[in-house]
Amino acid sequence: MSLNVLLVEDDALSRRNLTIYLQQSAHKVFETDTGEAALDLMSRVNFDAVISDFRLAGRINGMDVLRHHAQMLPGRRIILLTAFGSDDLRAEAEALGALYREKPVAIDDLLASVEFGLESQKPIAKREAKLMQSEELFRLLVEGVQDYAIYMLDPAGVVTTWNAGAERIKGYSAQEIIGKHFSCFYRLEDIRAGRPYRALEIAAKKGKYEEEHLRVRKDGSEFWCSVLITALHDKAGKLYGFTKVVRDITQRKENEERLRQSERLATLGTTAAVFAHEIGNPLNGLSTSLQLAEALLKKGDTPTALLLETLGAASQEVQRLNSLLKDYRSFARPLHLNLEATDLRRAVQEVLAPSIRLYTDSGIKINVQISEDLPLIRVDKERIKQVILNLCKNAAEAMPGGGVLTCKAYQLNDQVILEISDTGIGIPDGIDVFQLFKTTKADGTGLGLPIVQQIISEHRGTIEYVSEAEKAPHLEYRCLCTREEFNCTANALDCGIVQSRMKEGKIFRIVWWRWTDSNCRLRGYEPRAIPLSSFKH
Repeated sequence: MSLNVLLVEDDALSRRNLTIYLQQSAHKVFETDTGEAALDLMSRVNFDAVISDFRLAGRINGMDVLRHHAQMLPGRRIILLTAFGSDDLRAEAEALGALYREKPVAIDDLLASVEFGLESQKPIAKREAKLMQSEELFRLLVEGVQDYAIYMLDPAGVVTTWNAGAERIKGYSAQEIIGKHFSCFYRLEDIRAGRPYRALEIAAKKGKYEEEHLRVRKDGSEFWCSVLITALHDKAGKLYGFTKVVRDITQRKENEERLRQSERLATLGTTAAVFAHEIGNPLNGLSTSLQLAEALLKKGDTPTALLLETLGAASQEVQRLNSLLKDYRSFARPLHLNLEATDLRRAVQEVLAPSIRLYTDSGIKINVQISEDLPLIRVDKERIKQVILNLCKNAAEAMPGGGVLTCKAYQLNDQVILEISDTGIGIPDGIDVFQLFKTTKADGTGLGLPIVQQIISEHRGTIEYVSEAEKAPHLEYRCLCTREEFNCTANALDCGIVQSRMKEGKIFRIVWWRWTDSNCRLRGYEPRAIPLSSFKH
């Protein structure tokens, strides 16, 4: 059986003689005089045996050559030659699995060492040939895939392989990207938030990481993609690296956005008639008030009090119409979210601080319980502040005689939760609080909670209302964010309904499944109350 033998020897005469002797035994010999040239040959040829002198010209010695070959093709024959023998060098060579030979060497002994176990290696060689063929077919398959970016990362996140799909989707050629850190595919704000490093951390810990999020192409353009990162471990359990599969889902996202816009237009169309009905009553009241005022003025002897009362009623209807129109505009206007890492504590404080005195004068006690280490959440800060403001306003109006308004935020497993509750009047049975223009308040427009629901929907969440007979209602907002950063799944997750009962009042529960604070770590705790003095008026 002919073997591929690599001979690395800096002495020209010794190299010539050994090469001729091995060739006469029907072996194919590749010869070189430096370690650098040897490594280059190894990258192109799978050698059955490597014979190397220890001391070589250049920075790479013979032990480095043998060590590299043992890592690439473990179990193959490696032989170290040296004219400067030592027990330490022998021990190092044998620990590597190499045969140790001191010069001068007997060439027949060297040939026997190369061919030792040759017959028993034939089945192994065949299996290895089939394995190499299978690996080559798999490589060709992966490299030929166009619709998916499939590539590998080392444990630190450096790109080590690249396929045609990755080049098509990302815009980088293999020569441009191999050797660079994969964080270059992320937006600057995601890098600052630690998103790429958190992704590898989760994949290494849990075996995989999934998400749908924005990435950046070589030309700087952003696109939506689904990502799956899978950790690779060797037989000993040591992390070897990661495989990453990326698919461009920009078209799907655009279709979803068009569908949402279509649904919005359909909703506006069906609510137009309802809106016309709702403005009919105040318009009629305004019209009749003005007609009455005109008639009273024409009589000339109308008491001033009656006239002022009639004009006052007309003014109230104008205010009601203005409020209704303002809320309807807010509901009808398309939302454009500016998503950013947001401090929920600061958002709650900024909403509550301007109204602390008003709440106090109304007999309402504010109870804020927010964890000190609550992680950041990726939302539109101003829109979420609008949600908090509407819910707090709703809670305050339900407590005309005073009560307790509680804003509680905490972390539970993979969730960041915000609860806004009150101890006031519950919502009557049979009332859909999210139905347009449905209100239990005399001066309400019936658009506050639908606007909240709309904002939540734009954040890809849901808000649900649960009520039981003779019990206070329970309202729950579930914000189902797609897998971003720092946890895992390509699709929105369903957290399930969290049952909560109170003797009185109601609860809005807001749940975010993901966060963007790379320094956050899961831990259990009991949220503690924050004194009102911590708010800046």
